[in-house]
Amino acid sequence: MDRNRREWYEILAVGQTGKWGDIRFYRNDDGNTEYLCCHMEYDADLSDIHWHIWKHTYDGVDVSRVAYKVGSVDDRETLF
Repeated sequence: MDRNRREWYEILAVGQTGKWGDIRFYRNDDGNTEYLCCHMEYDADLSDIHWHIWKHTYDGVDVSRVAYKVGSVDDRETLF
Protein backbone atom coordinates (compact mmCIF):
# COMPACT_ATOMS: atom_id res chain seq x y z
CA MET A 1 0.00 0.00 0.00
CA ASP A 2 1.48 3.36 -0.99
CA ARG A 3 2.04 6.10 1.56
CA ASN A 4 -0.84 8.37 0.49
CA ARG A 5 -3.36 5.53 0.53
CA ARG A 6 -2.13 4.36 3.97
CA GLU A 7 -2.45 7.88 5.37
CA TRP A 8 -5.98 8.20 3.96
CA TYR A 9 -7.06 4.92 5.59
CA GLU A 10 -5.46 5.91 8.88
CA ILE A 11 -7.25 9.27 8.84
CA LEU A 12 -10.52 7.40 8.38
CA ALA A 13 -9.68 5.01 11.23
CA VAL A 14 -8.67 7.38 13.98
CA GLY A 15 -11.58 8.00 16.30
CA GLN A 16 -13.89 5.57 14.53
CA THR A 17 -14.73 2.01 15.48
CA GLY A 18 -14.85 -0.84 13.01
CA LYS A 19 -12.00 0.41 10.82
CA TRP A 20 -9.10 -1.45 12.40
CA GLY A 21 -7.83 -4.65 10.77
CA ASP A 22 -5.93 -5.83 13.85
CA ILE A 23 -6.21 -4.97 17.53
CA ARG A 24 -3.82 -6.34 20.16
CA PHE A 25 -3.98 -6.07 23.94
CA TYR A 26 -0.96 -6.31 26.23
CA ARG A 27 -1.60 -6.67 29.95
CA ASN A 28 0.50 -5.78 33.00
CA ASP A 29 1.21 -8.08 35.96
CA ASP A 30 -2.12 -7.13 37.56
CA GLY A 31 -4.06 -8.28 34.49
CA ASN A 32 -5.01 -4.75 33.42
CA THR A 33 -4.62 -3.63 29.82
CA GLU A 34 -1.38 -1.66 29.66
CA TYR A 35 -1.10 -1.26 25.88
CA LEU A 36 -3.82 -1.23 23.23
CA CYS A 37 -2.32 -1.51 19.75
CA CYS A 38 -4.32 -1.07 16.52
CA HIS A 39 -3.31 -1.42 12.86
CA MET A 40 -5.19 -0.92 9.59
CA GLU A 41 -4.10 -4.29 8.18
CA TYR A 42 -4.95 -7.68 9.66
CA ASP A 43 -1.94 -9.64 10.93
CA ALA A 44 0.42 -6.71 10.39
CA ASP A 45 4.02 -7.32 11.37
CA LEU A 46 4.74 -6.25 14.94
CA SER A 47 7.81 -4.34 13.73
CA ASP A 48 5.71 -2.20 11.34
CA ILE A 49 5.98 1.44 12.45
CA HIS A 50 2.35 2.27 11.62
CA TRP A 51 0.71 0.79 14.73
CA HIS A 52 -1.48 3.17 16.76
CA ILE A 53 -0.62 2.53 20.40
CA TRP A 54 -2.39 3.65 23.55
CA LYS A 55 -0.69 3.21 26.93
CA HIS A 56 -2.94 3.03 30.00
CA THR A 57 -1.62 4.18 33.38
CA TYR A 58 -3.49 3.13 36.51
CA ASP A 59 -4.17 4.75 39.86
CA GLY A 60 -5.13 1.68 41.85
CA VAL A 61 -7.75 -0.07 39.74
CA ASP A 62 -8.82 3.01 37.75
CA VAL A 63 -7.24 4.28 34.54
CA SER A 64 -5.71 7.64 35.39
CA ARG A 65 -4.05 8.46 32.06
CA VAL A 66 -4.06 7.33 28.45
CA ALA A 67 -1.11 8.31 26.25
CA TYR A 68 -1.05 7.87 22.45
CA LYS A 69 1.82 7.29 20.00
CA VAL A 70 2.38 5.77 16.56
CA GLY A 71 5.18 3.23 16.22
CA SER A 72 5.97 -0.47 16.29
CA VAL A 73 4.51 -2.90 18.80
CA ASP A 74 7.98 -4.35 19.28
CA ASP A 75 9.22 -0.93 20.52
CA ARG A 76 6.06 0.08 22.43
CA GLU A 77 7.80 0.28 25.81
CA THR A 78 10.41 2.73 24.51
CA LEU A 79 7.80 5.03 22.91
CA PHE A 80 6.47 6.37 26.20
